[in-house]
Amino acid sequence: MIIIGNYVYLCRKIKINMKRPIFFWMLSALLLFSCGNDKSHFEQIHERSEDTTMKDPEDNEACRMVIDLLDGEDHQRTLFVVDSLEKVKALSAMAANYYRGLAYSKNKQLRTTEWCWQKNMITQNPSPKDIYFYYQSAASLSNLLVNKHNYEGALRIALPAVTKMEETNSNLDLVHAILHESIGQCQLNLGRHDNAAVSYDLAFKKYMQVAEADSTANGLRHAIVDAFNTALGYLHAKHYDEVLVWTDRTDSLIAPYKAKQGASEAFANHVQTRLSLQYAVALQALGREDEAAAAYSAYKATDYGRSSYGRIDATGYLMATNRYAEAADNYRNLDGVLNEWGMDYSLDNIQGFLASKYFANLKSGRNDSALAVATQAFELLDTAIAQAKQSDAAELAIIYDTQQMEREIANQQVNLTRHRLIGTIAVSLLVTVFFIFYIIHRRKAQRRLQATFNELQTAYDQLRETTAAKERIESELIIARGIQMSMVPSVFPDRPGIDLYAYMQPAKEVGGDLYDYVLVDDYLYFCVGDVSGKGVPASLVMAQTTRLFRSLATQEKQPAQIAQCINAEMTDERVTHGMFVTMFIGLLDLKTGRLVFCNAGHNPPVLGGDDAGGTILDIEPNAPVGLWPELEYVEEEIACIKGRPLFVYTDGLTEAENANLQQFGEERMLETLRHTQFKNSQQVIEALRVEVEKHRNGEEPNDDLTMLCLRIDL
Repeated sequence: MIIIGNYVYLCRKIKINMKRPIFFWMLSALLLFSCGNDKSHFEQIHERSEDTTMKDPEDNEACRMVIDLLDGEDHQRTLFVVDSLEKVKALSAMAANYYRGLAYSKNKQLRTTEWCWQKNMITQNPSPKDIYFYYQSAASLSNLLVNKHNYEGALRIALPAVTKMEETNSNLDLVHAILHESIGQCQLNLGRHDNAAVSYDLAFKKYMQVAEADSTANGLRHAIVDAFNTALGYLHAKHYDEVLVWTDRTDSLIAPYKAKQGASEAFANHVQTRLSLQYAVALQALGREDEAAAAYSAYKATDYGRSSYGRIDATGYLMATNRYAEAADNYRNLDGVLNEWGMDYSLDNIQGFLASKYFANLKSGRNDSALAVATQAFELLDTAIAQAKQSDAAELAIIYDTQQMEREIANQQVNLTRHRLIGTIAVSLLVTVFFIFYIIHRRKAQRRLQATFNELQTAYDQLRETTAAKERIESELIIARGIQMSMVPSVFPDRPGIDLYAYMQPAKEVGGDLYDYVLVDDYLYFCVGDVSGKGVPASLVMAQTTRLFRSLATQEKQPAQIAQCINAEMTDERVTHGMFVTMFIGLLDLKTGRLVFCNAGHNPPVLGGDDAGGTILDIEPNAPVGLWPELEYVEEEIACIKGRPLFVYTDGLTEAENANLQQFGEERMLETLRHTQFKNSQQVIEALRVEVEKHRNGEEPNDDLTMLCLRIDL
């Protein structure tokens, strides 16, 4: 388990990107259930969902059977039963996908879990019997995406679900609360603090409504977990005053909880113990050192605070108060504690635990111990990377096998229909033969009629098969488009002085264009790219490129370094199969306006003056990534672009064609920008989009189109 103190210290001392709290949600998922009752985050969601079971699932014997199996440990049997119940139509497809997601989440196969629940989100208007599984899938999926730090994706799931619940006056208060809690977490991590406060308050009110309607302690337990997790979110965001507000709110619920039937004394005591440590960290950050020391002393006086687990939890506070030797001593039994928790040294645990242990020893002057910890981390890294790749490959295989199974089910249904038709034809032939004996003179006409009927039947069968295959392909492409669009941001920085907006339109269902941004303190990383080719192959390369950019940006590398690292990865034929990517990668200092960039074979951007107009920059073109290994990329900079819009685009803009094959062109692009008075970045992009549509005059796009506009006035 990773503690709050360690996380805050690491964020301050080794500059971990606060937009990617790798360990934060692991803590919130495990923190309050570590006292003899360890459960994963998704098991908690499942427990909450059982409390909100609607009448239909509760009265459905198939649902009760699956829920009983989920409470056990045989996940493969659960999946087998769900598949069987779906085949005999005892479970709808949406119910089956929801329960499969729960089973995979219990087995910690989160990629497959997300895939199952994403399938339910495609349905725009679920039937009344499936609305329960739609909301449960939305709540579970939004929590999963929050844990993966995909906050934009989580909002795209949670916000429509909440709107639908409010429009239909749904009585699923606990699911409603979970969705608001997810929205609050996303808004807080995206810097929209005022909106986050509203969402957190709405979530807490819903939890309290559940508690008031529940005569047992379960309702208040949910409210306590919510208040505690909200305090953790504010602690992560360094809003220490809010931490104290929500910590006090959590503490105020302990006594009413203990008075309820079925309350857990161990749970209540454990929460209060954690609150002492949380107080200490927040008070120390606010400069109230004496109060922080008192809170820490209260924590140390508890059984948990004296345990080896509690001592590891306390290292963050110790390091924040420069008590490095004590922190290093507390880490001595780290391997044993991880073993008892059933945790191995994954990539996250190496970064979280060993990094903190290394700094504790280094700061306390124990250089030999620090070197030993660093050596251990490097030795474990290869194994951790291999395990992560094996896990990803196994989950992709499951998804592929499931798709194969669904295709087999569809084929079986087609075969059943064909057999019924063959039976009907056989009966018709027997009747025909019977009448042949009585109507000899019509034999030739009857044969011609039968031949025509057989031809029509064959054509009908072929038409059914073709239609079914086309519908399956279209459905899979719709899913792929949704997944691809979720990979690029749809929510942009809500920060004064920053005006950023981007737009992407694939030429087909999926495409190869990309854009992304990463905000690291006062630095904004952004990119626009274009994969050679179109369709599904290009979309796969786009996904890999986006992942690499986001990972390298969070490591705070320079644009040329990012281009070189992506090029090293993409020149592997097994990854790209000969495709390459043009990219413009920028790093903007939000305080000074200094822009450092690297152009990898991409269209040079347009830099404006006081309005949206401007000129195309004369910059080093470099080569696209993915063509030649070990290529050195040239990096350039502009001293200050404050107040000057920067417009980056792909060639889908300038090469957009009308029915006469005339291209939109750079001159028309610049002319549009010059005649567009700058109000905001979205207005500039919308003006260009409208002009391109006019130029096409109804023609289908001939290439993917992506545009990004950025202006700062800090």
